[in-house]
Amino acid sequence: MTIDFSFHGPSVNESSALPKHFFTDPKIYDLEKDKVFRSDWVAVARVDQLINPGDYLTYDFFGDPIILACNKQGQINAFSNVCLHRACPIASGTGNTKTLFTCPYHQWAYDLEGRFRGAPDMEQAVNFNRDMRLPSLQENSGRAGFSSTHRRTLNHWHRLFLSWRPSLPPGTLRASKRWAF
Repeated sequence: MTIDFSFHGPSVNESSALPKHFFTDPKIYDLEKDKVFRSDWVAVARVDQLINPGDYLTYDFFGDPIILACNKQGQINAFSNVCLHRACPIASGTGNTKTLFTCPYHQWAYDLEGRFRGAPDMEQAVNFNRDMRLPSLQENSGRAGFSSTHRRTLNHWHRLFLSWRPSLPPGTLRASKRWAF
């Protein structure tokens, strides 16, 4: 994709605002997702949003629905928010579930780590694989990375980060340069 950057002058004083199509063009949005958001760590939540066992929040990670959940041991897990049976979301918004996420379609249930825990109408099914889990986001999982690496920001809140690059080590989290005008 070729982008016209003629609005960018040789200095800040000689530049103009971004053309309005930069804010609405789907091709520019796709380019921005690939070059900016999918190439680095993205802060998606604060650690204090997931303190108690069962606390969860859902997040649309650039087209992939994700659940971040605190398990009974206080560890935060990130996994797909799509039921393995009929691809229905199993959670929405934020909240606290004591034990299971349940799909509203056929009541398939998953625990706080994304492991399959049951399906009401499948008890009698022959050769039904009960050893399933929702795709999780883990470092070096081949799909995406997840880090609950705590880092201090300007307001001292701890953050949770996701990355599409499994090879991107958590140590590459860095503060952005702050510009003053």
